[in-house]
Amino acid sequence: MAKVLESITEALQAFIAKQHMFFVATAPSEGGHVNLSPKGHDCLRVLDPHRVAYLDLTGSGNETSAHLKQNGRITFMFCAFDGPPNIVRLYGSGRVILPEMSEWDEFAPLFPLCGRASNHRRAHRARTNFVRVRSSIYGICRRARDAHEVGRGQRRRCAHRIS
Repeated sequence: MAKVLESITEALQAFIAKQHMFFVATAPSEGGHVNLSPKGHDCLRVLDPHRVAYLDLTGSGNETSAHLKQNGRITFMFCAFDGPPNIVRLYGSGRVILPEMSEWDEFAPLFPLCGRASNHRRAHRARTNFVRVRSSIYGICRRARDAHEVGRGQRRRCAHRIS
């Protein structure tokens, strides 16, 4: 059973800070498809219990930015690949902050380890306000050996209850 919270707790903030990779999902208001992208490189900051900011170094497309401009809907997902199993989702609304906007300079100091991204033409920052935070009590198989043993017919549970 999942826990639905009204904010990012200190424990969830610590969990989020330890993740080397996270996922961002956005979608257009009508038609189209959901855009789900892996992110990382120490480019996410929890600003307070209801807000995060992340630096998006765009790749082949800019769907996240386009969807945020259209409807603002965004979901972040963090999965524990090491340690106790956990999946955390942050549901909210966000907006894009581009280099030519006044807020860019406010957020630039938050991401010193992301190279010279503040000078990167296609980089943008998204500030997100969350309306729902969900922490799962089940995790995923953490080791390839577990998945291999399940595949051989040995019924090993890959979902683990967490407290």
